[in-house]
Amino acid sequence: MHRRDATPMDGEMARTLLRDWAEGSSRAGELLVRRMSPDIYAASLRILSDRQEAEDVTQDTFLKLWENRERWQEVEDLGSWLRRIAVNSCLNVLKKKARLKLMDQVLPAGEEPPLPIARIEFDEASRAIDGLSEAYKLPFLCRYLLGWSNTETAERLGLTPEALRVRIHRALVLLREKLKRGLS
Repeated sequence: MHRRDATPMDGEMARTLLRDWAEGSSRAGELLVRRMSPDIYAASLRILSDRQEAEDVTQDTFLKLWENRERWQEVEDLGSWLRRIAVNSCLNVLKKKARLKLMDQVLPAGEEPPLPIARIEFDEASRAIDGLSEAYKLPFLCRYLLGWSNTETAERLGLTPEALRVRIHRALVLLREKLKRGLS
């Protein structure tokens, strides 16, 4: 389904298709999606390693493009804008998986926390992770909460092993600082 169209799309062509699509041309929208979805799908698949989730993120990306059509005039590079939307959607998928995995580690399935403090600590840790910049959050989630190896995490995120180690170290330092402040 995500076959690459042989003709690359330049910025002017993308703007023309966006304008025509906004004015009601479903053909322009179809052409835009057909031309740009392979890149969005590939980026999503590289991060998620799940075809169905990558497909869902790709569809969600173009849905968000349509929902934000009033902002199209502000967009200089449509491909970069769409990739940013897709990466954010992938991050949301990974965060949801990580939260579920963390909750499963903290509590057996179907059990409520024995004390309200357990829920507060979980929520505080979750907020601290959410507060990390994307550069640190995504490697941290993949490595520690999803359990990917350093090699797998670096490959999927397109990082060198050294860059991954630095980002994870910085994420841990930032999380420690945030949690210490929250506990005092």
